[in-house]
Amino acid sequence: MIIFFSFVFLSIFLVSPYAFGKPVVSLNDMNFHLSRAYESYFQINNGNIFHLIPDINTKTFGSFGLPINSFYPLYMMLPFVFIHLLIHSAYASYLIFLVIIYIAIFSSMYIASYKITKSKIAGIFSAVIYGCCPWITYDMFEGRDFGENLAFIVIPICLYGLYQIMVGNYKKWYILSFAMALLVLTHIVTFTLFLFFILISCGFLIINKNNEGLLRLKYLLIAGITAFGLSIFDIITLFQNYKSLGSISIHIFQLSQYTNNFSDMLTNRFGIIEPIILILSFIYWKKLNSFTKYLVLVTLAFVFISSNQFPWDVFQNYLKFLQCPWRFSTLINLLVAFIAGQLIKNFKIKTKYLLLIGTILVSVSSVLTLNMQFKHNPTANNSIYINKENFEKIESSSNVIDYIPENDGSNVTDLLFAHSIPKSNSKKQITQRNWKTSYNRIEYTINNKNKDTNINLPNIYYPGYHALVNNKEVPISVDKHHLISIPIKHGINKITLIYKKTLLTLIGILISLLTFISLITYIIKKNHFSNTNN
Repeated sequence: MIIFFSFVFLSIFLVSPYAFGKPVVSLNDMNFHLSRAYESYFQINNGNIFHLIPDINTKTFGSFGLPINSFYPLYMMLPFVFIHLLIHSAYASYLIFLVIIYIAIFSSMYIASYKITKSKIAGIFSAVIYGCCPWITYDMFEGRDFGENLAFIVIPICLYGLYQIMVGNYKKWYILSFAMALLVLTHIVTFTLFLFFILISCGFLIINKNNEGLLRLKYLLIAGITAFGLSIFDIITLFQNYKSLGSISIHIFQLSQYTNNFSDMLTNRFGIIEPIILILSFIYWKKLNSFTKYLVLVTLAFVFISSNQFPWDVFQNYLKFLQCPWRFSTLINLLVAFIAGQLIKNFKIKTKYLLLIGTILVSVSSVLTLNMQFKHNPTANNSIYINKENFEKIESSSNVIDYIPENDGSNVTDLLFAHSIPKSNSKKQITQRNWKTSYNRIEYTINNKNKDTNINLPNIYYPGYHALVNNKEVPISVDKHHLISIPIKHGINKITLIYKKTLLTLIGILISLLTFISLITYIIKKNHFSNTNN
């Protein structure tokens, strides 16, 4: 408990600079992720706790029914929603959420390192190096990418699960399954990076002459299939939306322009401690186990891959979804923290404490220095100063239109945000009386002065949408811009769009539920059998 409360105190201390003065907010990633959470908050505030996970966004992101949660699951953002429901202040809720994220980052790295090394000092050492690394500080307070911030919590557990399969107790393969499934539901790009790391780690089993190599590969495959089963309810919804649209628009960067250069590595990515750890790993090379040695080499490879020396332009068309190659910094800092925990075991107890105290002082000072820099110079990443009273209004107003049909953005954006059927059907004599939204529902009332006709709605079609005209369901067709097209009658038409989970999604939910129940049953029986034998 002392260690946990130390992490609590440290987390509060690191976030504390933002509790004073005007808030600094980002109009990019922070705005996007908090708007996702505010959809849930607004729906629950309307009086129904069962509206916690909306299928479409009818209060945020333009309120035209974009199914953000099917592309970017909301689950890990829910603590912010619950905090905000309890605390009136939106900005205070945000700061408390940051503290909770930090506590979870420190704790997950501590648990992973401690479980592997059986040393509390090693666990604390790893946790401090990981949680206070410049990359996490940058991403928490400058990039403010909540999806990636939350992934920082999950990947130490992924690493612990992978370690068990590679060199530990491979019968604990289910740890990797749970962690990877959670990573899918948190940040798909970080999941992709860690999946790439797992594939590279398989090389260890190939080059390491061990009779258990094939057996461990088998359990790795089982862990992967189980993780897929646990998360298929989300993957299958993402797949059907992608298939329906053909392709989706996401913000694409030129990869070669978002790499690490030498100055980045010593400031916003790795700092001073991480290179020292890598140097020490070679000094104490003989005392490291074979898997840790392998990870040292993998870490160096990732440093090269994340740098501007790697030919990213060659891979632009294939890996553009990564957006920024410097995201490999996540894996680099994770592995360095793990290696640090392995290294500190080789020192005498007095030296261990001196190293730990020195690391804490340097790491915390580094975080506070970077925080003060970000706070007093909010120029990068489209950040601004605001009044605390405006925090909710600004951070719930993201107008990001990713996840609509690719190349259709310029043609339909104005229509989507106008919520106007007359604008979507400018050549027809239609007047609109009202427009309103509620949970998974969008309603229009129009007067059609034409004969019976088909009209386009200012809403993009995704599988799951149903249309009712005057309380009777009508067939939906899709125009060339993927706008919903429906038949209407002459005169007054009350149009209702309702989103319902598709049969494919329901099947995915059932598979995930059965996988979860089966896995829990397996773990209980396994532990019971183990205890009985003991």
